[in-house]
Amino acid sequence: MRGLLVVCVLSGQLLAACSGSGDRASVAQAQQKPAAPVAASTPAQKLVAAYLGVQQKLAADDVKGASAAFAQLKAAAEVQQLAGDAQLRQRIVAAAASGASAKDIGAARTAFANSSDGLLEWLKREGNPLASSVRVAHCPMARDGKGARWLQSDAKIRNPYFGSEMLECGSLEKEVKPGAKLD
Repeated sequence: MRGLLVVCVLSGQLLAACSGSGDRASVAQAQQKPAAPVAASTPAQKLVAAYLGVQQKLAADDVKGASAAFAQLKAAAEVQQLAGDAQLRQRIVAAAASGASAKDIGAARTAFANSSDGLLEWLKREGNPLASSVRVAHCPMARDGKGARWLQSDAKIRNPYFGSEMLECGSLEKEVKPGAKLD
């Protein structure tokens, strides 16, 4: 019984740390002032920019917007001129197709997790094609406590796995500068 109490207290502390009172104001700001779109002209830039669009929509709890952004991600990953491993690109296409057809935010977030895995692997192999840095973020509570990573352009956490519920839950792990590969 005592062990259960310790687990509950620790879980509560983690939850409290990730759902501070500042979240509501941050959500309102995120919904009022969306992040500026990332400039994209090459196939690789379009791929990463489309992914970042999905991340921003999910962080704002916008399932319809996320569906449209997933469709853009799918189209960007299907472009033949896009460098990279064909099997990896196909994994990204499949995850994006799943997200584009998601009927609810939970299904969209599951598809996002699969897209994130693919994009993180792609950045390890191909590098950041954007003229600006992207950041690798991590939330220990995502995926039912298994944790999840994602990419975002903002320097402040915008959690796509929880949106307004815990917008700032997580931490930035690293910054990937333009042209650099994720290590």
